[in-house]
Amino acid sequence: MGIKRLKNALRAAKTNKNYLNCLNDKIGANTIVLESNQGRGAGKELSALLTCKELQDVSEDSKVYISYAGKAKKEIEAFLEELEVSNVTLVKRNGEKYRQLLATAGRIITDNALPAYFIKREGQRLVVLDTVMGYPEGRSHLSESLSLGLIQKTILSADEIEGDRDAVLREYMVGSLLDGSAKLYYAGDLTRADIRALVGNVIKGDDAEKIAVAFENEMKPAAVQFLGELGDNVDFVQIIQDGAITFEETVSQYMYKSRGMMAAKAKAYYQREGKRLFSGINVSEIHFLSTELYERIEMILLSGYKTVFHKIPMLFYRRLIDVFLDHPKKIDEVISRFDSVVEYDQDFAKETWGSNICCGVLARFKGLNLSSDDEFLTINTGLIIKAHKIDAKLENKFVIGSMTYDKRFEYDAEVKETGSSVQNGVVCTNYSVSVKIPCDDVNGWFIKNLPLAYLKFGDVTLSVPVITSGSIGALKKKVYNIGKTGCALELRDDRRHVRFGIKEQKVSDQTGQRILQWLAFICHIITFWNKPVVLCEKYCKNYEESASILFERLVDDGYKNVRYILNKDSFAGQGIDPKYRKYIVDQFSFKHYYNLFAAKSIISSEAIGHSLEKGTSSWLFKNFVEDGSKNYIFLQHGVMYMVALSSEQRSFFRKGKGKGKQRVVCSSKLEANHFTDYTNYEQEDLYICGLIKFDRSILSEGADKILVMLTWRPWEFVTGISGMKETAYYKMLQRIVRSIPDDLKDKLIVMPHPLLSSQAKLETDDEVWKYYVHGRKYDDILKETKLLITDYSSIAYDAFFRGTSVIFDWEEKDACMKEYGSNGRLMLTEDLAFGDVCYDSDKLTESVIYGYNNPQKEEHINNYRRIVEFSDRDNCGRFIEMAKADGIL
Repeated sequence: MGIKRLKNALRAAKTNKNYLNCLNDKIGANTIVLESNQGRGAGKELSALLTCKELQDVSEDSKVYISYAGKAKKEIEAFLEELEVSNVTLVKRNGEKYRQLLATAGRIITDNALPAYFIKREGQRLVVLDTVMGYPEGRSHLSESLSLGLIQKTILSADEIEGDRDAVLREYMVGSLLDGSAKLYYAGDLTRADIRALVGNVIKGDDAEKIAVAFENEMKPAAVQFLGELGDNVDFVQIIQDGAITFEETVSQYMYKSRGMMAAKAKAYYQREGKRLFSGINVSEIHFLSTELYERIEMILLSGYKTVFHKIPMLFYRRLIDVFLDHPKKIDEVISRFDSVVEYDQDFAKETWGSNICCGVLARFKGLNLSSDDEFLTINTGLIIKAHKIDAKLENKFVIGSMTYDKRFEYDAEVKETGSSVQNGVVCTNYSVSVKIPCDDVNGWFIKNLPLAYLKFGDVTLSVPVITSGSIGALKKKVYNIGKTGCALELRDDRRHVRFGIKEQKVSDQTGQRILQWLAFICHIITFWNKPVVLCEKYCKNYEESASILFERLVDDGYKNVRYILNKDSFAGQGIDPKYRKYIVDQFSFKHYYNLFAAKSIISSEAIGHSLEKGTSSWLFKNFVEDGSKNYIFLQHGVMYMVALSSEQRSFFRKGKGKGKQRVVCSSKLEANHFTDYTNYEQEDLYICGLIKFDRSILSEGADKILVMLTWRPWEFVTGISGMKETAYYKMLQRIVRSIPDDLKDKLIVMPHPLLSSQAKLETDDEVWKYYVHGRKYDDILKETKLLITDYSSIAYDAFFRGTSVIFDWEEKDACMKEYGSNGRLMLTEDLAFGDVCYDSDKLTESVIYGYNNPQKEEHINNYRRIVEFSDRDNCGRFIEMAKADGIL
């Protein structure tokens, strides 16, 4: 367990321990807890809560508490005063008093999800109101993976649902879990292709009228799509959401494995957790399809499932490969208590590799040694092949397959059999494998690759993913530079598989740099009183966004302990005033590392990882800077009111864990609500002050350019590497270029998104790239832009602020939104758009002619002001005052 995970787990353990200690206290029959919108409600929802039927018989001696979260206290107090409601006490959500009340209150009334640690006790009454339980119109019930499981758990624990009970059960897919008529398939982690395949094959062969699938963890796009295709008779329940597993549970798993003196404590914990997770579920049968979660299954068995599940028959599905796992005796002991065990072969759960995956065979590295010169990457390894009563032979191939993309790389290998034996019907054969791979080939590999073994069974060849052994663990995140290709091979031990991650060679991964990092780390401990504020931009190579403007303002205002990280070879460093330059630190210098470790706050328009080097393997950086221990302020490089933050492809914008304050700059109340509604940010985390870079966003007199810039499409990134012209992104640019009138094409500039600029080619004879201007700053181009054409890039906000007219080309909008995963949609609707919206080339041409020859439309200006409130060019000043009051500066 890494330091970051350990810190978060300890924090969760403390919260749970405080709550669990209160479970032995007496329940207060006259104590009532009200919670609206998880403590954030102060409007009609709270009003509905205060007037619900459940409160009509409240006695005068009852004690009523209302929870609040973040800065909602004053808002709720004002609301209660307006309603002339008295004799209530406000209590902070997740505080010590709140946890005590959840454990001891006689009645709990809520309209949303209760915390993960809540366990409804016998003698407590839980009432759920459906005032805001239903999602807004048009929002998929599969979309909000952050709280779906908690809402379902709250509903399943409820004694009564006040309102349209059937609608709530239908909306949250739990109706069939209450009446005992459904079969429950416990599927585990649906992000895994083999588990999805197993679930799909089982359910397709089941003619039951009602089926429910229980799964763990967040839903990724593939899992959402999979669940949506299972049929109308299938409900879904998210048993454990990401982050709800406590440190105590993790410890208990290891304690139970040891079978030592602490096993009794572990058993008691498992019993309690089983009841917490499964109380309220009433089904006809339970089928366990997750074959690698033995500790979780053990917990359920130890919880006394015969009581919890009312003597429900339980079936366990075991893959043939399970006989090769590390603790077969324990597995046999676990599954011996099931009513039935079903063994399935490879044809029952085909993985993404295709039809020739073999689950009845195990391939495992015995050792892995890599070396590289300028021409070849050399791999020498031992390989153990185990086959269940089958004699398998390893072919003379070393194979790299992609987890996501349908492509493999095969290389001739020197394979020697070094011995074999038969144990309990299992044939175990040892091989030595040696292969030389051209370095240039490695440069063409995809981001994540998986070694496969080709095995010969008579006339049939099957491919098997190679898993790791304990000795391979030392290779975790070990990096090998590959000749002079500029790429590096990073080995990752992921779910017992070795991942071959190909990335650019990182300066910070070099041995000399690692020594420098350790020296800086030790120095920052010695000088513990020094707490600088560190600013940077993308890859530490830019000096044109919000961070540079804020940096100069802080220096002008007399702040001495501020540092700006900038690559010394970057062109952005040219022409910087000497009074600012003395506060600039060279990237990859001792001062760079020292200031990162010592920093009180890190401020950037990019993710915190860019403050060192994106993709670095530095253990020190990841565990002492990137782990959330520093205050981090995301300045945003563009207004975020575009693709919904609830989409899976936007999940990286959600608030991380850690003790440091995490803040986001927003341009309006509307944008701030976007964060609070669809991420785990609270209002107190948001600075509504406007983007700092807008303070210097200007349009030059005589601006006459037409700029075309579309946002990037991450799902096409790999296709673009091998052929940009084959992507829908390029074809859309091509269509837009053809829509520009010929008499305006001399004004045209085509700029790909910065993340795709490396794939754009300087081809003067290409009808798209001949308009590409290489090496110029976006800010300089925007100063000359009279008309911008985009799809849904946030650059539209910057351009419009300057006075540029904007056109939105949405011909491919719906298709693109589907690629963003669950709830992929635009927050920016036609009613809010601050430019003409075009769905075909004819309309686009018409809008280009009008937009180029006319100023911004009044209706567009009004729409824009709803999303970007500030136009006084003092966003930086507002930010500094907010950050000072917040203790960031």
